[in-house]
This record gives sequence, C-alpha cells and structure tokens, in this order.
Amino acid sequence: MAGKSKEKAQAAVSPGSQVIASSAPVTYSLTPERIAVLTAEAAALGATLPAFPGRLAQRVRRSGEIRIAAERDAADLIRTPFHNASPLTLAEIQGQRDRIEFLRDRESRFQALRSSQKEAFVEFEKLGGEAAVIKVKLLRTFDLFFVNDPEGRKRISDIRDGEGDPDLVQDVSDVLLLCDEQKKYLDGCPRGEAADVARLRELSPLLSHLLAAKGMSEEAMKSRQRRDASYWLVMQTETRFRLAAAYWYEGTEKVKDYAAFVAPAKGSAADVAPTDSTDGPEPVAATPPTTPKSGEG
Repeated sequence: MAGKSKEKAQAAVSPGSQVIASSAPVTYSLTPERIAVLTAEAAALGATLPAFPGRLAQRVRRSGEIRIAAERDAADLIRTPFHNASPLTLAEIQGQRDRIEFLRDRESRFQALRSSQKEAFVEFEKLGGEAAVIKVKLLRTFDLFFVNDPEGRKRISDIRDGEGDPDLVQDVSDVLLLCDEQKKYLDGCPRGEAADVARLRELSPLLSHLLAAKGMSEEAMKSRQRRDASYWLVMQTETRFRLAAAYWYEGTEKVKDYAAFVAPAKGSAADVAPTDSTDGPEPVAATPPTTPKSGEG
C-alpha cells in the first residue's frame, strides 16, 4: 500500500520537480566550505549596493516560494536562451536554497549585534529621563544663586538651550561642574539638592557609556553590509529565475509563481509592523545588482 502511494506521488510531479526539496521540516545548515564560497560571491557584488528594503522575513519567505517554483520548472528554465549572459544551470537553481540560508544566517548575526544597541537605547531613555529631571531642578536652584550675576545666568541659559542625547550628556557634565564650584551653597539647600548632585554624578558616566553603545558599532555596520550583500546575492539569482519564467510562462497562471514580493501600501490592513529587520527604506520595488555573465551557483 505504501509503495502505491509513493508511485502516485512521483507520477503527480513534472520532470523538473525531481529536484524539489522535501516539504517535511528538516534541519538545514551550510558547510564551512559553502559559506566561504557564498561570502566571496557576496563580496564580489561590491561595496555600493541598492538600499536594503526591509521586511526581510516576508521577502525571504517569498524568495523561498520562488525557489521551489524554479526547482519544479528546472527542466524548462535551464533551456532559456539568455543573450550575453550564461544560461541558468541546475546547480544555480539548486544553489538558491544555500543563498537564502546564507542570508538568514547573516541577518541573525546582524540582529544579535543590534540587540545590545537596542538595550542601550532603552536604558539611556530611562536614565536620561531621570538625569533630565535632576538637571531641571538644579538649574532652578542656580537661578536663585545667579539672580544678580549676568555671567552666571548666561551659563545657566546655555545649558538649558541644549537638545538631544549628546547635549544631555554634555549638560550633565556642565551642571556637575557648577555643583563642584558651588558645593557649599547646594549643601545648605533644603530640597535635597545635595542628594540630587550625588545621583547625577552616578548617572554621568553611565549616560556617556550608553550614548556610545546606542550608536551602531563598526562591527555592526560591517555585519549589516554583509547582510545586505547576501540579500542582493539572493535577488540576483531570483531575477534570473523571473526572467526565465517570463519567457516560458508569460500570459499563464504559472508566471504568478515568480511574482516579486511587493510591500503592502502604507496604512493598509496588511501593513503590520514586521518582526524582522526594518533598518532601511521600504520601496515598492527594488532593482537588484546587474546580473553577471557567470550564472554558476
């Protein structure tokens, strides 16, 4: 009985579908050798790439669907008469699975680095808000101290004029300098100013560290560049699939299997916040790098 079911399943597929991967969930990983090859291919695209469009999880899902269609239709696609470019090969079609997995890996590495950046952002918002409240209170106290001192009032005004996170870090430093100069006065103030100064002194180095951590590190920027290159490596091959499919199936329902992912319109029901990386603009369509003559995967 099991043998007959297997024969029916084999008879239901087209000749090209013999290269389709099993739909059963399996663990799929790249060998170090394959990673090295794909790293070199991605690097060969160059440093100047189109903007990364975001919504990566959705795009990867769609790329996987197109890959399966290409494997199904491989018998046709490898006969596409490309001009001034090498023909699609079975190796290139089958190799798309590796490219997609490589992209997933590079995105995971980038997001791991970004997680510490996000944590620093959240912590800065918390501690920065506390420091800003203390700053306002102490400056109000210094308004009284410098009421008859134009130069002192000018210093207070300059500190109040600062905006943004870097300015807040500098303002805290400037306020602490004033507090050191007028320690005796603040120690005699009745609204807990001395305790506020002590707390601000604790916050100052923390805010400086967090401000630096909020920015993208050089390592994270390089990781993002590698992720972007691996994405366009996938798109380069996918574009060749789409061109070949248009040659064979334009005007039929089958060509829809190769349609590119299109982001939902802003504000539509489908435009929900994605859970994947969205660190770039979201164009409706993107143009991948120029397809090289070598189509080998």
